[in-house]
Amino acid sequence: MENQKINLMLESLSQIEDMMISKPSTSDVEEMRKENEVLVKTYNYKEFREIRALNGTEGLHDLGRQYVLNEQIHGKSGSFLFFTEDLKFVVKTIRKSEFYCIRRMVEEYKIHILQNPMSLLCKILGCYSLCTRGDEEYFIVMESMLKRSGMQEIYDLKGASVKRKGYSVSSLKEIDWIGNSKRIDLGNRKEAIISQIKNDVEFLKRHRIMDYSFFVSFGWKKRESVDPFSLCKDHNHMPENEDVHFGIVDILTQWTFKKRMERLFHIFCCKSNSSCLNPDAYMDRFLIMIETDVFK
Repeated sequence: MENQKINLMLESLSQIEDMMISKPSTSDVEEMRKENEVLVKTYNYKEFREIRALNGTEGLHDLGRQYVLNEQIHGKSGSFLFFTEDLKFVVKTIRKSEFYCIRRMVEEYKIHILQNPMSLLCKILGCYSLCTRGDEEYFIVMESMLKRSGMQEIYDLKGASVKRKGYSVSSLKEIDWIGNSKRIDLGNRKEAIISQIKNDVEFLKRHRIMDYSFFVSFGWKKRESVDPFSLCKDHNHMPENEDVHFGIVDILTQWTFKKRMERLFHIFCCKSNSSCLNPDAYMDRFLIMIETDVFK
């Protein structure tokens, strides 16, 4: 069933992107009706097209029909994600609340990305919905932080400690990071990168966003030229042919009444260091983790 859904998403995405190439977008919502009562919509196409231009992505109509699905890498609350065959893009289903979040902040998100070309925020390149038999599912397309190399370990870091133990090499967390004595040596780039991270999380705080993660992947190097902001080398903990890629992901969860109640429940259960914190406190804890535990 999951494979059928992925195939339908890729086919629908390709068709509506084909349509948008020849149609100037004048509306925040563009839609295309397919056979069998399938309706696909694209949102804020104009804004996302400007973000795509930053990395030379003209359109998403040629993602192909082949994909990589790793069941150990998954999203929150039942959402799932998969990668295009070349690992350049990732498609992820999102909750309705996350859909509303990106719709509300898309203009400011676009400005932030364009004004900060070295931003470590995940690059969202498109927002869509797929309607089948009365059900509507929302999904986004992002630039992938995984590259075509043999990935060894993937970490999801929030700065929390409650339920922060991974269960596989592609789903590691804070306890694993500390246990494996991981640190990244940025050399003379540390100040600039941390400054950019602070700028990025300040943007998230202004939009009342919390529960984001610092994504880190370690893998074997397979190419000569690299981007110094997405790739660095820790000579103390890694062999010389190993890469590190990192960035900030899961940036669409806002501090709501439901999250406030969740926070009170965690306090009541003596889980004060859970990932559920208000945006100000979450940002402070996240930056402490970045400066003291992630980078040397």
